Amino acid sequence: MTPLPVVLARNILQKHKITECPVPIDFILEKENIQVKYGTLICDGILKKYDFSYVIEINKNMHTYRQRFTIAHELGHFILENDQHENHNSSNENGCATEIFDNQGEERFCDIFASCLLIPDNALYQFFDPEVFSVKNLIKTAHKWRVSITAFLWRLFETSPFEGGAIWFKWMGKPTDSNKLKLRLDRGMFPKTSGLYLPRYDAVSKNSSIYQVTINGNEHVYENIRLNFGNLIGAKRVITKSVGSTVLAIIFYPEVRIKKEEVGKVKLLG
Repeated sequence: MTPLPVVLARNILQKHKITECPVPIDFILEKENIQVKYGTLICDGILKKYDFSYVIEINKNMHTYRQRFTIAHELGHFILENDQHENHNSSNENGCATEIFDNQGEERFCDIFASCLLIPDNALYQFFDPEVFSVKNLIKTAHKWRVSITAFLWRLFETSPFEGGAIWFKWMGKPTDSNKLKLRLDRGMFPKTSGLYLPRYDAVSKNSSIYQVTINGNEHVYENIRLNFGNLIGAKRVITKSVGSTVLAIIFYPEVRIKKEEVGKVKLLG
């Protein structure tokens, strides 16, 4: 059964006939009669309900992409509230039962809704072939769609038929010695891999292929590169690229491949 936030995000896109990215979030709010106000807040954003209207207040000091995600998140609160009112103790037309959440559950719901709204499933199919995957194209597309690289990668790897993820490396010291700068593991995401442990501050060996990208910054593709970070070990297909002050490594498990004849059979957006 399709999760409720995914269904509701798809419903909003269909309702307003949105078929291209970037998703025009301001247009959606206008059609839903929701105002947006920007100001200095102690939080990212908040949805306020008045007698006959809703207002989303957004922290003006955040990055534009973060503002868009927060607006979509608060829209999720609005959609969920109205969906629960309209479908109380019933199932919606897609067969997904209306759910009642605690605060933590509702926040998670709205995060999923926002991600699926701004980065629809069918917009990601063009990236589903690891053989032609390009970090440069991924970054360019994320900026075009006005979403963060992190959000884009998470949606890609949770939606795609292959398993893998991303690791960011950056020049930094250790908590015990901040002056000992090395290229170290900063963070990683592997949405479909359970039990994965990636120790922060693990240093990259100078003879590693990951380290080599720091020399010229170009994108490199490595087949059957052996990794050894935490319990992420063994041969993987790795694409590396220098992104600002960090090195981004996209990692594919080689045993999982999408059939090339399946790529291109779906409608692409943007």
